[in-house]
Amino acid sequence: MADTPVNHQSTRASKRTNRRSLLAAVLLAVLGTVFASLGNWQLNRAAERTEIAAMIEAGRRSAPVQITATINTETLKPWQSAQATGRWLPELSVLLDNRNLDGKPGFWLATPLSLNAEKAVLVLRGWVPRPIGNYNPFPEITQGTGAVNIAGEIALRVPQLYEIGDESTAVLSSARAVRDEGQTTALDLAQLQQRQNVSVQEMSELSGIQFLPVVLMQTNATDGESMQRQWPMPSVDSDTNKGYAMQWFSFAAIAFGAMGVLLWKTLRRAKIHTDTEKITK
Repeated sequence: MADTPVNHQSTRASKRTNRRSLLAAVLLAVLGTVFASLGNWQLNRAAERTEIAAMIEAGRRSAPVQITATINTETLKPWQSAQATGRWLPELSVLLDNRNLDGKPGFWLATPLSLNAEKAVLVLRGWVPRPIGNYNPFPEITQGTGAVNIAGEIALRVPQLYEIGDESTAVLSSARAVRDEGQTTALDLAQLQQRQNVSVQEMSELSGIQFLPVVLMQTNATDGESMQRQWPMPSVDSDTNKGYAMQWFSFAAIAFGAMGVLLWKTLRRAKIHTDTEKITK
């Protein structure tokens, strides 16, 4: 009978220890599940980048195409080499902001190229640095008023940047930015609207011109020689994601392993306590 209080205290202590152990096991199970989910997410990212790499390779291995007003755009592939002949519509140009090149802030100049009286294709013409005070003004871009032949690569849309807030409505009537010089026109970039993003559909709705549902990233220097034409490549390094996935799976294995050890110790401790109670009775 003298051992009864001690046994009760031991039982309560054992139960508290078991509850703490079970709570820790549940926490480890949750962590293991989260780690495994992060590993699967990294594997999905790796698969996406592998798919993008294959898409880029397929596009660049495709035969060059001539973009015309009647072309079937469904046959075009991203990163496929292409050419287009038409006349610039500099008054409908827009500057795309926050487009860095080699760590330097700047803009992309986007100008429609008229293919005929009704259709046009949007051309990303090149990169210009952001002006700094009066010592680094915008370059003046000139373009011929006649037909020009533009070479580049196909993009399915204008690459988009994340927008923190809503942008103002695009204004594409920038006739004041264009100065007629006879055989050429000069484009004053400081007079153009600066936008974070713009879409082909938006350009079409605002201009009343039917745009092809693709974008041409210009690579030749027919005009605007002061612009740089190094277009960003999407990240295709899937090995990095696979390495991260293995790390997350390792963390998951550690968590589940620790959970298993903890449950085994809890069950073993409970069995020993039960056996001890049987002996003392």
